[in-house]
Amino acid sequence: MYIVGLPNLADCVDDSMQHELKKAANIFNLPYLTQVVDNIKNDSDPWMNPSIGTYLTDRLGHRFNLLFLGKKTFSDVKLNIKGELLIGLL
Repeated sequence: MYIVGLPNLADCVDDSMQHELKKAANIFNLPYLTQVVDNIKNDSDPWMNPSIGTYLTDRLGHRFNLLFLGKKTFSDVKLNIKGELLIGLL
């Protein structure tokens, strides 16, 4: 799943929800979610959280490539181009 950026959480997350998000981030070891919530609480630069979201999306894409690209298991596509078999995701 590819999602670009983050929703504007400052518009829809109150103080109690911020606290719950930070607890969940600690339980599931998600330091970047903690950083997003801290940026909201501190009224940090509004462009900071989307850049975190972009970074996480890039990281997820890289992880998917490591897990699935060039692997026969769970591959969506098998292409034969000039005798070379390419396997990957759509």
